[in-house]
Amino acid sequence: MFAGTAAGDLLPPYVIYKSENLWNTWCEGGPSGTQYGRSKNGWMNSCNFDEWFLKIVVPWARRIEGKKVMIGDNLSSHLSANVLEHCAKYDICFILLPPNSTDKCQPLDVAFFGPQKKEWRKLVEDHRRKFPSVSSVDKAHFPALLNKLISNMDLRNRANLIAGFEACGIYPFNPDRVMKKLPTSSGNTTNAEKGEKSPFKISAALLDFLQQFKYSPRGESAKPTAPRRKLAIEPGKSVSAADLEGTDSGKVKSTKANDAPLAPSPSESSDSDSECESSVGPEPLKNTGSVHEVDTGRGSRGNITDGCYAVIKLPYVGSTKNKHYVAMIVKAACERDNDTVIHEVKFMRQSAKAPGKFIFPDVEDMSEIEDKFIIKVLPPPISIGNQTKRQAQFFVIFDRLVIL
Repeated sequence: MFAGTAAGDLLPPYVIYKSENLWNTWCEGGPSGTQYGRSKNGWMNSCNFDEWFLKIVVPWARRIEGKKVMIGDNLSSHLSANVLEHCAKYDICFILLPPNSTDKCQPLDVAFFGPQKKEWRKLVEDHRRKFPSVSSVDKAHFPALLNKLISNMDLRNRANLIAGFEACGIYPFNPDRVMKKLPTSSGNTTNAEKGEKSPFKISAALLDFLQQFKYSPRGESAKPTAPRRKLAIEPGKSVSAADLEGTDSGKVKSTKANDAPLAPSPSESSDSDSECESSVGPEPLKNTGSVHEVDTGRGSRGNITDGCYAVIKLPYVGSTKNKHYVAMIVKAACERDNDTVIHEVKFMRQSAKAPGKFIFPDVEDMSEIEDKFIIKVLPPPISIGNQTKRQAQFFVIFDRLVIL
């Protein structure tokens, strides 16, 4: 994960490995200040985002006087009470982009990631030439390649970041820059192909290239040059290369945030099943054959159990208003922090065409929510359409609530 400023400063990256454990060789040789985390599916969850915010954004914000603005994607994993409290503490205004607008409004998507991907492809191609017997980059080699990527892009990173903020009309502020990107008509497509070559003619250069990549037992091995050791860290925590220095016992003490813990301790065990990134597959939706009318503004909340559905209320940043979501409770009361009960949930998205119809997004939107944010347990849904699309229909009276 990369983040940059309108002044052209690139913040230290945050790496997330798809793994249940971290190994020391995965965290050595990377860019200075890089944090390394992991999750079971390789995607960022609320714990990873809290870790990134506290260890990368907060140190940067402490050095900057006055109001700061942080722009993020409109994902529920980016919203947590811990992050919002620190935003208020360090005078950070957290702004979420509208859905499906990152290609026009996200500065890094517009001008930063494109040149970076081209440079990354060159590094991967060089790596494959050096180690012809492998088909992918080993995690032990990734930090060094990442460090080389940032070094090669150093002079262009600043210019690309500044250009990205300007192209999105964020700084200098100019909303017309985005409006000009919106299509005004269907447009006409032209055929870019000119001429035609014989498909059976293969050049000598291509044959030499294929011969170079042909497997040879005498080729270099891509195995790590040093033995690796498992890092003993608490669930939800990340480490940096600085944490590994001076550790001769093979274990690394868990890193702690300066202000607050990132995740509550498990109530019964420290087994990986209770970690915040735990992903428990839901049971298939079943047709209940009944219709329910429930007023979310009145009556008791209902019992929270594994597999039930609920309305979740989350606060807007810097406002007294709230956002409301429908989510499935994956694991009820998975953790406790003193008297605070934490639930693991999977968020759904409301269909724009059919009110009351909710769908699980293709990319799982998992998060951990405090018990106080769950305002109503919904009746069992009525499944519709193809079961593989994970659709659910709720016949519910949402009392003056805007469900996202």
